[in-house]
Amino acid sequence: MQVKALLLRNFRSYEKAQFTFGPQNNLIIGPNARGKTTILEAIYLLITGRSFRSRNLDEMVREGESGFYVEALYENQEIDHSIRFIYEKRQRQIYTNRHPCRSLSDLIGQLQGALMLPDDVQLVKGAPSRRREFLDLQLAQMNPLYVHHLTRYSRAMQQRNTLLKAQNEQAIDLFEKEMAASGAYLIAERKRIVDLLAQDCARVQDRLSLGKETVSLDYLAKHSPENLSEQYEKMRKREMKMGFSLIGPHLDDLTLKLGDREARLFASEGQKKSLTTALKFAEWIQLNTHSDSVPLMLIDDVGVSLDGGRRERLISLLDTFSQVFVTSTEPLNFHSDARETNHITL
Repeated sequence: MQVKALLLRNFRSYEKAQFTFGPQNNLIIGPNARGKTTILEAIYLLITGRSFRSRNLDEMVREGESGFYVEALYENQEIDHSIRFIYEKRQRQIYTNRHPCRSLSDLIGQLQGALMLPDDVQLVKGAPSRRREFLDLQLAQMNPLYVHHLTRYSRAMQQRNTLLKAQNEQAIDLFEKEMAASGAYLIAERKRIVDLLAQDCARVQDRLSLGKETVSLDYLAKHSPENLSEQYEKMRKREMKMGFSLIGPHLDDLTLKLGDREARLFASEGQKKSLTTALKFAEWIQLNTHSDSVPLMLIDDVGVSLDGGRRERLISLLDTFSQVFVTSTEPLNFHSDARETNHITL
């Protein structure tokens, strides 16, 4: 998979811009506030249908304009494709190869990629919701059925919560059955990907730390997926007092450990940042393993939060990827002379 060109109109600070990319390393250089991250944001928008900077599409519209246009031209298995994201007067339209997408599930998986940001350290030290979102976004790119069950679970839970708040048990068991079926699927898929991520994350962290640190990952399901229906019924009276669901995968977590100690509580800031890097690299490896095409790698402010040695080792690992998009305030020395580097200076 290779993005050849990106077209922007009225997207954030860009009135009109077109960028051409190389098949391997793409280094976007410039001082802060020049639009480097915006280029990554636009690509990520076409991968996931959402921004990593804001949930509000209005914030991406250039000041004084009524909407924006983002288009990528890319090649997959020697066939040219396009994705267009049009936002005009608070209406969203997405097209893949000129065909309209009925929902985001039609978009996700067309372009695949992993994203690394400076604040990704929150994956280690932040709230469980951040780690659940990480797993959900990765699995959504790999498995369309996961998107179906995630959507089904969320909608059923919203309906159930409405009935709980109204203390109305009529038809609530129908939503509980949907939550139980889809919830069990979500838990099983999350456990499966965590087991796979753990192996790759450990290998990358071993290389970044020169063999000094061992990593383990565990998925923490608060309740057994086998009997969710029974547990929903058992908890119903208590949940009516609370007004929301207290059981299910929407409350689960991912635990990351260095050695035998939980990284969130005991790792240094440098170790947390290194572990985050290893986790994001593991994400790319799994996307690559489960896809017919090679995913993209997007890195904002490459290695800015790592110490000198780990930063150099991170840059050396970039040579293992296919097409890479990296932003930096200064030139970078990629380690492999065999790889082509395309420079974009802002």
